[in-house]
Amino acid sequence: LAALGGLLFAAACLFASRGIPAHGGLRNSVIKPSQSLSPVISCMRKGVPTRAHVGARSERGVSVHRRGFINALSSVPALTILGNPMLTANAFEKLPQGYSKVQSKLDGYKFYVPDFWLLSKTSGNEAAYENPLDFQQNLFISISGSTRFSKISEMGSPQEVAQDVEKKILKEFMSTRIGVRRNSEIVSAIPREGKDGTMYYDINVRVQSFASRNQLAVTAEEMEKGMEKEFDRTYITSIGVANNRVYDLRLQTGTDALKSSKGTFDTITTSFEVSEVKCPTMDSCKANGAKIVKKLPENNPPAF
Repeated sequence: LAALGGLLFAAACLFASRGIPAHGGLRNSVIKPSQSLSPVISCMRKGVPTRAHVGARSERGVSVHRRGFINALSSVPALTILGNPMLTANAFEKLPQGYSKVQSKLDGYKFYVPDFWLLSKTSGNEAAYENPLDFQQNLFISISGSTRFSKISEMGSPQEVAQDVEKKILKEFMSTRIGVRRNSEIVSAIPREGKDGTMYYDINVRVQSFASRNQLAVTAEEMEKGMEKEFDRTYITSIGVANNRVYDLRLQTGTDALKSSKGTFDTITTSFEVSEVKCPTMDSCKANGAKIVKKLPENNPPAF
């Protein structure tokens, strides 16, 4: 709306200048000393760039060039956006080619995802995407409940947090199958500083799963002879803290495809950012005066 108002103002200046007699078009229009210069002066006071020189009250008068008004029309929207920090942040955020931005202002996170990745609607997480060209590659966002942490350093060092991530991943793979063995290792655990100064931990954990074909073997030695590798995957987790909650962005890929997909995963993890929101919990929403509707009024018809 502000940009539209600037355009309308510049157009008004243009129409005001039409009262100036023209000889051969606006480019060569001339104001005689006896004519009023108020329209041009008012436009100049508002900061619209024109070529009008009010002090040149000679027989030739004051020339108002078309290029000045064109510059005014093109610069007003840009100046309006630059004057508004919220518009500036959104208008000048350049996405990497082939990526889309996923953002939740309600939960306070954002990240980039490749354009061709598909939204998964069955994962049950805050947001989940999968690579249709590689069934082992996917990502999801998980957000914890309210915690005592206000920044990630309060959770421990990157290595300590990585150990917790490793245990969590192995717990997800717990099985009652006989003759299954899972090997894991922490490949890396490094801190990363976001654009706004927020600290994140980027953690890589590799998990290998083996299963024995001799599930009814009597001894461990016999079972070990029939071991076969089921999968070899790497889990890349980027962790941030905001709103007293822990945000996890987890990427999964086959370890054999990790090298070829490193550029994609680096773009996703470095784009992951968390931010403070006005009311991350129901109690804080009430404290800020937000009205929370728990149920529809009885006089409203059912939605379905």
